[in-house]
Amino acid sequence: MMSRLSISVLVSASIACSMLFASCGTSRSSNATVYKTTPAGTGSRPDKKTFDIPSSLAPQSHALLTEAKRWIGTPYRYGGEDRNGVDCSGLVLNVYRSALQLKLPRNSAAQADYCKPLSKAMLMPGDLIFFDTAGGGGKKISHVGIYVGDGMMIHSSSSKGVIVSDINADYFKRTFAGAGYVEKYRNMIASNTPEPKPAPAAQQTSKNTAPKAVGTRNEAAVEEPFTLSPVTSLPSRKVTPAVTGTPKANEPTPEEARKKVLNTLIEQKLDSIFNR
Repeated sequence: MMSRLSISVLVSASIACSMLFASCGTSRSSNATVYKTTPAGTGSRPDKKTFDIPSSLAPQSHALLTEAKRWIGTPYRYGGEDRNGVDCSGLVLNVYRSALQLKLPRNSAAQADYCKPLSKAMLMPGDLIFFDTAGGGGKKISHVGIYVGDGMMIHSSSSKGVIVSDINADYFKRTFAGAGYVEKYRNMIASNTPEPKPAPAAQQTSKNTAPKAVGTRNEAAVEEPFTLSPVTSLPSRKVTPAVTGTPKANEPTPEEARKKVLNTLIEQKLDSIFNR
């Protein structure tokens, strides 16, 4: 049979192992329950030690992700809040405080209550994503990460420290408990979006309106709009009578011409009689 000393050694070793693999808990107190957050399954993408920050993000989002990126590689330490070691909620607390001067609650469950809930499909870079790693059916928040975009989050893993992981990995899909956003952070982003200003009067004219022609008479002028009226009658045609002039002085009158022709015929007839 085992002696009392052997039993004590086994109990001590068991407690030490539990502390070694502990992760983010629900509070900082020494009586808090802590849970392991190391993924038990393999996801579609492996963990990474970096991520891209799009230049199109709002200044607050860019500052938040830049600060989070500086923590990559920091070892995990339950209750830690500095570069010597940090837990999941301590990472979120420090990133928001350093980048945006926003103070969040210290533990992951309180951070979940502090956030406004939203669906996973509506996550924006800088929002928080929560997990129930204690097997409570999604009712007991015990881990938190910061969404960085492209289906990835930065968080402090109990086995790997601050790392970038796929939120759709098997383990995180199974333990997903909700997502939320910090209202003050979203308000900062909204304040950067300028309201649309009305266009100047010159720009509000229709694109189809042609500009007025400016220049000399030789330049093409813009035709004015016109309407067609039905024709009810045709204009009468003016006939100008031909002008009759007086006969020229050298031309004989018709009567004189007739007499001249008769005289010529008579003379010819007489000549023909006398010349037989």
